[in-house]
Amino acid sequence: MLLALAFVPVPDVSAAFDELIDEVDDSLLILMEYFNLTYVNGRKRQGRRGAVPPRYPPVLWNQYDSAMQGLHRTNNSSEGWHNRFNLLVSKSHPDLYAFLAVVLKEQKDVETQLVEVSMGRTVQPATRRKYAVLQDRLHALVSEYETYKLEGNTLQYLRTVSYNICIAK
Repeated sequence: MLLALAFVPVPDVSAAFDELIDEVDDSLLILMEYFNLTYVNGRKRQGRRGAVPPRYPPVLWNQYDSAMQGLHRTNNSSEGWHNRFNLLVSKSHPDLYAFLAVVLKEQKDVETQLVEVSMGRTVQPATRRKYAVLQDRLHALVSEYETYKLEGNTLQYLRTVSYNICIAK
């Protein structure tokens, strides 16, 4: 359920984490403390010294707004382009002219795509059905967050979202 915190609105992450930590088995308290210090609340200082914010605050890793808007949650498209470009280059360390030839070919491909888009064709790869279904489920669940919150069922929300998160390929 820890991963499901990414689908809680940023202002509510700390409260949801506090509810979650109360339900966790004692054997996981070290992990929860680490997650709290690194990703949620940071370190509170004693005295007049200010608190140390978390190294990776929720604003950086939170996916609530992305799920609400149906946006991509990964950088797979840029990784796909990078892999395709590496295949075109086909060398670890190409010389300048070989690299420039590949860049020019890529430019021609992009210009062709731009012409196709201007003619009304959509140039968007088809999403695999299983990922589209997961995205729809997450969108439906995230849309119901406020209902869960008002009913005091934040833990049930986290549990339900965690059942619908796919982290493996």
